[in-house]
Amino acid sequence: MTATLLVCRHIPTVLYGRLMPRARRSQLPDSPRPLPAVAYDAVRTLAVRGGSPWSRIADEVIVNTGSTHDRAKRVAGLARTARCVWSGHLGSKPEREGTPFWPQGGNLMDSSMNGSGLRYSGESVLVTGGASFIGSHLVELLVAQGARVRVADDFSSGSMRNLYGVSGEIEIFAGDLRDPGVAARTVDSVQTVFHLAALHGGRGYIDTHPVECTSNMQLDHVVFSAAVAAGVTRLVHASSACVYPVDLQASDSERLLLREEDANFHEPGKAFADGEYGWAKLMGELQLHAFHKQYGVDAIAARIFTAYGERENESHAVIALIAKAAAKLDPYPVWGDGKQTRNFTYVRDTVQGLALAGRLTGHQVLNVGSARHHTVLELMDVIFDHLQWRPADFTFELDKPVGVRSRASDNTRIQALTSWEPETSLSEGIARTIDWYVASTPPERLARLEELLLSR
Repeated sequence: MTATLLVCRHIPTVLYGRLMPRARRSQLPDSPRPLPAVAYDAVRTLAVRGGSPWSRIADEVIVNTGSTHDRAKRVAGLARTARCVWSGHLGSKPEREGTPFWPQGGNLMDSSMNGSGLRYSGESVLVTGGASFIGSHLVELLVAQGARVRVADDFSSGSMRNLYGVSGEIEIFAGDLRDPGVAARTVDSVQTVFHLAALHGGRGYIDTHPVECTSNMQLDHVVFSAAVAAGVTRLVHASSACVYPVDLQASDSERLLLREEDANFHEPGKAFADGEYGWAKLMGELQLHAFHKQYGVDAIAARIFTAYGERENESHAVIALIAKAAAKLDPYPVWGDGKQTRNFTYVRDTVQGLALAGRLTGHQVLNVGSARHHTVLELMDVIFDHLQWRPADFTFELDKPVGVRSRASDNTRIQALTSWEPETSLSEGIARTIDWYVASTPPERLARLEELLLSR
């Protein structure tokens, strides 16, 4: 369905007040839905019913969402944080509050990264999937670097709350980027696109939703096509370590560091990706190169490895293990035998790598991840130590999806091009992530843990 565009730099302050009939206020239900869900419904209704009189829209928002008189005013305030909204697939998901991660004017890296080429001052930048876990951190970093940032997201898994800290400094477009019309409007007047939007989740999701994962090929093509047609000069595609051949990641003992040339289309045997999600990401890289080859657009494929940190959800391994420990599950359930390794990379380091990749030209393929292997058992020990709790027993669930046996990044190329290297130790990153998760997660969310492990 084609999305109906509604551009509103500031949703009017009169959303609540004189535009809401007094007679209808007394009919409001006594048990309102959670405020975040109400706020999302408000924004969605305002977008979809953009052609209706404001009084009718406001009235429907409050009555249909079951908000109380006082909460109606708060809904109006939250709705006004959206500087630009259009209809699409806005979700109504209660999510945890996000806070700004990057100080204004902060350096991208350190003094060795000086030079105007690493700044984004005044540059018009679009981040697709910008309300997501990684996307929202990237948005904050780009804002701190002086970019004029636009976010495009369908909010199927991302959250407006992840953007509250910078909501007054960005444009927010809501819609399904698989719609060419929607994609064309998002890229208008943009110089650089960071394309992070994708249908994906943790291992439990991607192994059980192959159809959704393959739809990313369509999404990538529509976004790239719209960007080139609009005159975008640089595309930074968030690819994945899942593009690497699974036979290189099958050993517990041979802890290889994956190099960019290990996955490509011009050498036999180098295209053997990890499941439908990995194949879709690899095909995204093929499309990206095709657009560079035919149109000359700068095209950077950044292969992201096992990022974790604040705002990630329980479908991903690190948060899942933290959640199980926060809930004090004993015996403690572990997917697989715990001996599989990953290069857990803190989100701050990940988005620094992405931002630096966005200063490159030509066609490049880069790893963005840590070069250090950690077993899941080692990760669990770090979590238990920080929480000062340890279960008496474990249940190793060998029938659960765990992916490849080992995965870590060779960073030779990105170091040569940008001098980037992850700076955050596992213990430091896990401590920050645990502190955020414990402080922001209500007990009732932990009660839904089994459901959340397989969600997006």
